[in-house]
Amino acid sequence: MFAGLSAGCRDLRASADDYYDRQNLYDIRIQSTLGLTNEDVKAVSQVKGVEKACGTYSETALVQAGDLQQKAEVTLLDMKGFNQPLLLEGTLPQSASEIAVSQNYCIDAEKKIGDQVTLTAQRTSGDEDTSALKQHSYTITAIMQDAADLIADDGAASFRSSQSAKYFFYVTSDALDNEVYSAIELSVRGAKNLSCFSEEYQDRVDAVKKQIEKEIKEKREQARYDEVVSDAAATLADARLEADTQFADADAKITDARAELDDGKIRLADGWQQLQDGIRQLNEQKKSAAEQFRQGYVKISDGYTQLASGEQQLTSGKAELGRSNITAAKNSCYAGIIQCGNTADSGTATGIRRKRADSGSGLSDTNANGRCMATGFLEIL
Repeated sequence: MFAGLSAGCRDLRASADDYYDRQNLYDIRIQSTLGLTNEDVKAVSQVKGVEKACGTYSETALVQAGDLQQKAEVTLLDMKGFNQPLLLEGTLPQSASEIAVSQNYCIDAEKKIGDQVTLTAQRTSGDEDTSALKQHSYTITAIMQDAADLIADDGAASFRSSQSAKYFFYVTSDALDNEVYSAIELSVRGAKNLSCFSEEYQDRVDAVKKQIEKEIKEKREQARYDEVVSDAAATLADARLEADTQFADADAKITDARAELDDGKIRLADGWQQLQDGIRQLNEQKKSAAEQFRQGYVKISDGYTQLASGEQQLTSGKAELGRSNITAAKNSCYAGIIQCGNTADSGTATGIRRKRADSGSGLSDTNANGRCMATGFLEIL
């Protein structure tokens, strides 16, 4: 019984080791909080005992699976690198809009080839979005098994850390906008010929780890730190320059605005003075017009007075003229009467006298007729 169990364990380990070799699983994985660069990859490649080193990128995103939102590790697909996924169905992604998903995701989310999957960036520092994913919606082109994911998900023996990703996705480099690598994966020279469960394999891998730590760890950490600080300083300098430029532009605009404001104040003062002068001129014109109106009214009143006086004089003149004409007529009549009287006296004096002798009443009639005639003239006149 124990011999069978021992043989079974050896077979399982041999199968797992063969699977790791076929999928080109890495021997050592190096990570850094500041990210890793091509210079770091080059430095690692030159360490004694390192066979091959490749930079890779991965980040954790959130994906909806049924009623639950789960974590998924999205990894750069590099067919020349390590950890080649085991293709189960479909074709590996070729464009930025395509994605390969793990089999357990398709089971949980009831997805298949051709369906859409939406990823949400996981934010770890406040509201800042540090995701390198260029887009969030992808078309499933492949269903695969991640080479490093051999943890049981089902059954009584299933277990998984709550901090680890449940699903594994692969996208092309066109889908990412990453300036640095999140990790460097490498293979140890001669390790592939050894069982990854043997002490000899572990000793060889540990020796390379120590060599890396001894030769390049502190140097590359300092170099990366200096690079990050330099980049930050350059970014800060650019930001300061841009800010200074914007401040200078703002100051120039403020100066121009202040000059325009001062000009406006001057124009306003001039306009106010012009308004006051206009009001004063208007008041003077009103006074002058009022005075002219008053004088005109006085002249009109004087004209009416003169007209009334002229009418009175005209009336008086007419009355005086009438009286003068009547007096002249009377005088003319009196003169005629007197002349007639004189003529009558001289021509008929003898007759009168004769009749006096004969009859006193005749003289009386003649005198009476004479008075009547005179009276008649006076009445006619």
